[in-house]
Amino acid sequence: MSVAPLLIAGVSIILIFVSGFWVSRTGKPYSTGILTIHKLISLAVLIYLGMQVQRFRQTAIMSPLQWLSIALAGILFLVTILTGGFLSMEKDMPAVLKTVHHILPYATAATALVALFLLA
Repeated sequence: MSVAPLLIAGVSIILIFVSGFWVSRTGKPYSTGILTIHKLISLAVLIYLGMQVQRFRQTAIMSPLQWLSIALAGILFLVTILTGGFLSMEKDMPAVLKTVHHILPYATAATALVALFLLA
């Protein structure tokens, strides 16, 4: 794997953060358009990362550490999406959920980039 996927993933993750900050600045009820942009960027990045893993799997045997990092990144990504989905609901959610969603994206981004780095 070349350096390009790492750069694309890094820039894409920055776009997720920027759009997430944009969503949070609008306050509840969240703007449907801005929230949709944030969700679509996140989904596109998840698909892109999945495609990179699949390409790597076709050309090389993956080590247990690579599998572990990919699995952890995937789980964190899904939990981040779930907490964001709950927060986007009209109903007020527990404050801990908001805190988790503010911390989890950093762990998700770091883990995803480490996983891609391990594949590079």
